[in-house]
Amino acid sequence: GLEMVDTENLRPHYARTLWAWSDALEARLDEARAVLLRTAGPEKGERILRAYRLYLAGSAMSFEQGWIALHQMLSARPDGAVASHSMRGAQSVYPFARDYIYK
Repeated sequence: GLEMVDTENLRPHYARTLWAWSDALEARLDEARAVLLRTAGPEKGERILRAYRLYLAGSAMSFEQGWIALHQMLSARPDGAVASHSMRGAQSVYPFARDYIYK
């Protein structure tokens, strides 16, 4: 079977990312509109643009307010061999701290 190795709440990261995407779209709204009108037609293009703007801002707000969340989970299949590293008895070579991410 699988063994839970790590879990992380990505909610704060998603709020920031979605706001950044929303801001970027708003900054180039005329260009986005022109592309959509050319490829999807006037009526459908405007509907798509409106839906996407609402999706970005609404999702960002929902993550920011804590109304929704996203968790990333990492599992590993233990190989049965007891590791000889710092975490005695562990059956995984997965790092036991996240400091490697920030180096």
